[in-house]
Amino acid sequence: MQKLTLKNVALVVSLISGILSIYSTISEQFLSERWIFVLIFIIAFIYIFAYVTFSSEWLVRKDFGSRFFSMAQKAKDIKLIGIGLGFIDPNKDEFKKLLRRVASGKLNFELYLANPYSCATELRLIEEETGPDFPAIKRDGLIQRLHAIMSKAREIIKNEDNFCLKLFHYYPSIALAIIDNTYYFYPYGYTILGTRSPFTRIKPWSSEGRRVKEYLDEQYEIIRKNSVSAEKIIKADNNIATNYQYAVYLIPDDRSEFYRFGSDIIGYDIRSKEKNTSSVQQYVGPAFEFGFHLTVTDALFFSDEAIIKLIDEELEFLVRYHDFLPIELSFKLEKSFPNNNSIAFRCQDLDGHLEALHHELVFRINKKAVGSNYSIHPALADRDQNKERNQLMIRKYQAPYILKSFVPHFSLLSSIDSREMDNVYVSLEKEFIRRGIEQKIEINTIALVKKSGAEWIIENEYRAPA
Repeated sequence: MQKLTLKNVALVVSLISGILSIYSTISEQFLSERWIFVLIFIIAFIYIFAYVTFSSEWLVRKDFGSRFFSMAQKAKDIKLIGIGLGFIDPNKDEFKKLLRRVASGKLNFELYLANPYSCATELRLIEEETGPDFPAIKRDGLIQRLHAIMSKAREIIKNEDNFCLKLFHYYPSIALAIIDNTYYFYPYGYTILGTRSPFTRIKPWSSEGRRVKEYLDEQYEIIRKNSVSAEKIIKADNNIATNYQYAVYLIPDDRSEFYRFGSDIIGYDIRSKEKNTSSVQQYVGPAFEFGFHLTVTDALFFSDEAIIKLIDEELEFLVRYHDFLPIELSFKLEKSFPNNNSIAFRCQDLDGHLEALHHELVFRINKKAVGSNYSIHPALADRDQNKERNQLMIRKYQAPYILKSFVPHFSLLSSIDSREMDNVYVSLEKEFIRRGIEQKIEINTIALVKKSGAEWIIENEYRAPA
């Protein structure tokens, strides 16, 4: 319950004195109706007391840090949500004491912070640089603080049943602290640092407080469900096996002869998920598991389902509101391409739509990934000798053959001995000509695909509105 300040006490005393004075005057004249005024007095008193006791309270920012750690020494449950939560210093004794209470089982502690590597978080940090205040803790500071919190937690807490440190990927608009049954929050104003925002304390016992509590509880649940363990982001290479693997493809319509030809050669139909024995099965190699497709973004690893949901909505948005479809391509069969052991259809982007889509997705999707087959096995980048550029692109975007090195193609065979290349190529070319396939195609959908077992399947497909 909120403590009455001197100002609030004076207000209560003043109002009650006024009511008593009015009551005394009126009751002398209307003694027979004394009970009416007694009732009025009681109602007024209850209203004033409830207003002072249960209303929201604004706190000066500098006061909250000390108040928080004071409450933390007695609290049983704490949930904190924010970009960096500057009132927490992992190197101070107060934070170590808090972690020791967690380690002893006396406190359940949940901490949700912004992923410092997220593009949304970076956007917020950039906006803060344009504001009136100089941000003392920038991106590097957030990363250092996150590492420090993780280090202290590992040092003190051995059993993490009542502790979690998770990261969210979005641009937050409020910070939230739930300490037992008391709620504090502060807004992130545009360009204004969170360190300048006043805290609001909400009491859930009033009707107004209950409505705010319900809203904040809903926010907490959404953030909890859409956050991922910090370990999966910070130590992504150690957690690749537990991540989600997705890519963005262009896949021809299954009614086209071009698609049927490619799927027959590869031996796997990614649309129907059916497998067949290819006439050149011994040369298919890894191309089999991917099906017949054109890669727009490579197979990438993502940390959690929340990111996949965001990508799904982002692709839907791009296709619906931006002019990326249809994509018109011409193609020709080419040997020793895209590497020395492969045969594929090299494509020409006739109108620039594929080029635009690819560049858009490198930023929107590759930047969200935590790894790729290339980051795990750099030797897979074997199409050229530009090792320095390839490693730079893998480090920044998880894939080497992007942007100016993006060469769109439909893979067919990927495991051909160089001594057999010419004979295999001639055989494929004859079959392609026999089927009379036109060397031009229009693609009207974009596909989000995922690895399911040994093969890849279509998770969702996006078509421009008619």
